[in-house]
Amino acid sequence: MKIGIIGLPQTGKKTLFELLTNHKPSEKELASNKPIKGVVEIKDPRFDKLVSVYKPKKAVKARVDIELLSKLEKDTISKGEIFTDINELDAICHVVRAFKDDSVYHIDGSVDPKRDLDFVNSELLLHDLIFIEKRMERLERTIKQTKEEAATKERDLLLKLKNHLDKTLPLRLLGLTDDEKKMISSYPFVTRKDMIIALNISEDGLKDTKLLEQLKSEYQDLKIDVMQVSAKVESEIAKFESEEERAEFLKELGIAEPAINMLT
Repeated sequence: MKIGIIGLPQTGKKTLFELLTNHKPSEKELASNKPIKGVVEIKDPRFDKLVSVYKPKKAVKARVDIELLSKLEKDTISKGEIFTDINELDAICHVVRAFKDDSVYHIDGSVDPKRDLDFVNSELLLHDLIFIEKRMERLERTIKQTKEEAATKERDLLLKLKNHLDKTLPLRLLGLTDDEKKMISSYPFVTRKDMIIALNISEDGLKDTKLLEQLKSEYQDLKIDVMQVSAKVESEIAKFESEEERAEFLKELGIAEPAINMLT
């Protein structure tokens, strides 16, 4: 499975990536504007229990590939390369800034998680709509020239997808037959991807779940999961040497489930 981390500038994407993968991107990697790759082992108590009971010669945990994508800005959106990278993923983790820190600028001048979420979701929907419109133009020309049945079927399916997107609904909600899925399997529809929202909060907000519950309620019908994490705090705790010490601090701060467990 491959999960990609996306988000606007200064949301804490890189910090979360480092926390999950234990890989600190180099300046060269960051400057390349290409996906930065990492791997995280899935932590499962059931696996550890089985290993302790059966004591195999080799115990290999399941792994998830994590990629840090370029920040979503007007420049990266207009070039469209980030959507190509998203198309290669199985799921998207959208990191949203919910922490206030005067020393860290916000691209829009203020912290507003709902505004940022709506912006990114609308860009993903718009990408799929633009692709459909361009593809339908080509199909219409083909149909006029050849009256090809396959082209007609594809056009009708794309019209079905377009009508769905026009309601500002992601394609992951649209039920498709196996034949329909096969017909569009090679197309770069980003709103068909599973999505997780990671609200990046400050230490002061760890025990405040009001926004979390609000967004969970709002986005559950869109099949979007929402989690809350303080990437900065968990990164500092991850530096502790012993597992017991890390668990103790997480408990004191009221962090029931570390980000790495929730995401994987």
